[in-house]
Amino acid sequence: MRNLFSLKNALEIGLVSQPPMLEQFPSDNLSAPSVRTLAANYLRTHSQLVEAADRDWPEVPKAIKAVGAQKGPRMFDTFSKMLFPGAERATEQLGRSLAAVRSARLAIMIERYRRAHAKLPQSLADLQTPNSLKLPLDPFTGQDLIYRSTDSGYLVYSLGQDRQDNGGPTSEPNPYGQPADWGLRIRVFKP
Repeated sequence: MRNLFSLKNALEIGLVSQPPMLEQFPSDNLSAPSVRTLAANYLRTHSQLVEAADRDWPEVPKAIKAVGAQKGPRMFDTFSKMLFPGAERATEQLGRSLAAVRSARLAIMIERYRRAHAKLPQSLADLQTPNSLKLPLDPFTGQDLIYRSTDSGYLVYSLGQDRQDNGGPTSEPNPYGQPADWGLRIRVFKP
């Protein structure tokens, strides 16, 4: 805010002729139609991002990337291009959050089964009854989450952004320092 106020004052008293960010463009490109084109492209890009985000998972990340990969005769693409790193990171974070929530929902379903039957289910098919809730899906693949019984309990997880089974939520992190698979490791204590 302070920088904007300083820039406004500098413009008013004539220290600078136009905002520094615009000095890199020739002044004849800053006509009203060019500014309108910039605004129209920016709004078009926002509209495409909103449409992409409105899709079902796992199409959302693909649609966001498709908007970012578009090429076109946009006069000033700079502002539109500035949206994409943030939009892609936000989409990835939302996918990881969905994976964690859906894994927790599935773990609750497994725990209810375990309490009712005094054992863990052999597979996710054991959880399906005519009156049961629909199984939560992996947000990255659109398929069932992975359920795997272990010696001390079980794992419930999403394949993550790489869409490959890397052994579950205890696997090595990916190059970004995030776990490759997102989910839960549940320990079951036997009396």
